Amino acid sequence: MTSYRQPLRWLIMSFALALAAPLVAATAQEPGSKAPEGMPAPTPPAETKKLAFMVGQFTTDEKFHPSPMMPTAMTSKGRYAGRFILGGFFYSGDVDSEAMGGFKGLSLIRFDPAAGAYEMHWFDSMGTVHKTTGGKWKDEKTLFFETEMEHMGIKASVRSYYRINSPNSWTLSEEADYHDGKGWAPSMEIKFTRTSG
Repeated sequence: MTSYRQPLRWLIMSFALALAAPLVAATAQEPGSKAPEGMPAPTPPAETKKLAFMVGQFTTDEKFHPSPMMPTAMTSKGRYAGRFILGGFFYSGDVDSEAMGGFKGLSLIRFDPAAGAYEMHWFDSMGTVHKTTGGKWKDEKTLFFETEMEHMGIKASVRSYYRINSPNSWTLSEEADYHDGKGWAPSMEIKFTRTSG
């Protein structure tokens, strides 16, 4: 049985590849080839470019308030690097904090033209993965997000404010409501000071 099954298997595979080859050749583009004529190249929304105040290298001064997620107050320092990626359609921010013995995070932000708002994805070294939508400018210097989140079984409503202080400084402050009857309270303030970029 094995004597003819093996050649038959290779024959079927060769036949399938022969059929697929013209399709691959028709759809593949040569390296360096251009987009079809008449198709304009997409450009990042102007709203994405407004995130330029967070582009560059920064030092951070961090203050964390007591909360169900952090029982004791804490201050720390760190570094932050922000840049535009993927043709300028997305903003990427890398957090490297001394808090909790070393904490790292990554934020990805884009402007969603269909929703007319910013969308943010957050990942960190504690395993947190979170998506926030509906980000909008409250005024010329304050970008605002509001979201519901859960971490380690604790649920909270969170408001985030990205405030431009000057061309070389901005602040991220957050307040949270842990649905424990105490209402909204400050949870975090981080001041970013530009060192380069």
